[in-house]
Amino acid sequence: MSLGNQPEKWGYHTATIDVLFALAQNKLSVQDSQINALDSKAGFVLGSATILTAAVLAFQQAAVEAISKVFGESLIQRLVLTAVVVVLVIIIAALYISIVKASYDAYKLQRYRIVSITKEVRDLFILETPIKAKLVFLNAMISAAEVNQVTLDKKVASTETAVNSLLVEAKVIAFLAVAQALILGLVGGK
Repeated sequence: MSLGNQPEKWGYHTATIDVLFALAQNKLSVQDSQINALDSKAGFVLGSATILTAAVLAFQQAAVEAISKVFGESLIQRLVLTAVVVVLVIIIAALYISIVKASYDAYKLQRYRIVSITKEVRDLFILETPIKAKLVFLNAMISAAEVNQVTLDKKVASTETAVNSLLVEAKVIAFLAVAQALILGLVGGK
């Protein structure tokens, strides 16, 4: 499509292009906010997983000691329960690693595009008709928004994976805590 230098033909399109231009600017601004929010969520999930995992590891030492006290000399029972605790801790560690990877994957995606104001862009606005300059800039904004959407989709997927892994980790930890409490309560209450 040739835009030419025919201002009389472009007068009535200017309002439409101005609206599109404002919408494209808004889209880029919203995408920037979304990317920052997803980075914050990924950091929160990683921090939460770190705290949960550290608490479990600290608690497991106490649980193994409690198992030893409750079962005394019963080596077989202590070994079985200790093995169960170790397996669950390994599962929690594996979940933690998946959370770290997913959070990192979300955070490392930094391909946010903006439209830079370069000398060429400035010259375009000075040397061309305002409508042609705006259309070229609008196309650049739309292209940037399309690239940003791909990045956002990947960040969302990675963040969702991290959140889902955190939920599984929390459920495994809850199961571990309840199971240990029941075992220690039932055996200790003999």
